[in-house]
Amino acid sequence: MLAAVVETVPRWGDVLARCDDGPRTLVHNDCRADNLFFDPAGTPILIDWQIPAHTRGTQDVAYLISGSLRPETVSGHWRALLERYHQRLGDRGVRDYSWAQCELHYRQSVLYNITPSVAMLGAMAIAGDERGLADALVVRTLSHAHELDSFGTLS
Repeated sequence: MLAAVVETVPRWGDVLARCDDGPRTLVHNDCRADNLFFDPAGTPILIDWQIPAHTRGTQDVAYLISGSLRPETVSGHWRALLERYHQRLGDRGVRDYSWAQCELHYRQSVLYNITPSVAMLGAMAIAGDERGLADALVVRTLSHAHELDSFGTLS
């Protein structure tokens, strides 16, 4: 997996552009368990809106799943979680976004998430990471990208 990252680095701008292609919406862009709370009725509340973006919705979904769950949990549940996301889009009137598109965009969005994970790893190496957050994000993201053959979506 690391060899694929190193091989792709010279084209990383193209990777990021491909990850931004397609239907766009407002995303949190740091959607992980640390930033997710629930009110008494169970409604999710996202905090820490420092880096919102206008890109694919699968960006937040991929970051939440790959960055917040252990690899063995992700492996067994990512598809059902993504199917639920896709179904909810349809329930809310999104009709021209197929499951195949959603899955492809998700696989690419996992690649997109390598960038903040590696950046966090560098920052934490300097500042310290007593919680192990940076290592966990990098390992989780790379493991999931490998499982999904995310780099295979670039061909």
